[in-house]
Amino acid sequence: MSDDEKKKRSVKASGLTEEQKKAHHIASEQKRRENIRSEFDKIVSLTPTLNELENRSELNILTKSADFIDHLKEENRKLVELCRANHIEVPQDLYYTGPASDGSDVTK
Repeated sequence: MSDDEKKKRSVKASGLTEEQKKAHHIASEQKRRENIRSEFDKIVSLTPTLNELENRSELNILTKSADFIDHLKEENRKLVELCRANHIEVPQDLYYTGPASDGSDVTK
């Protein structure tokens, strides 16, 4: 089988040449990276302990975001306790019911 026949066969099987497959893969990977950057930007905008000028390492963003979530959970717990102490009924959907802070609920 000649090189031309092999090329035609590979084009027929997938509809794309090897060059087109490679270009598509590169474009897909760039899109995936852009989506990840966009979501990290969103996390930065939602976390008051982060700012646009600060170190933008993923570790820093994730650490400070996790710390902020822990802070919100503690504030939620305090508010529920305050309501209970004042005999104020708290709707069930306002109780934090997510994962534990210590990671004990995460499977390894």
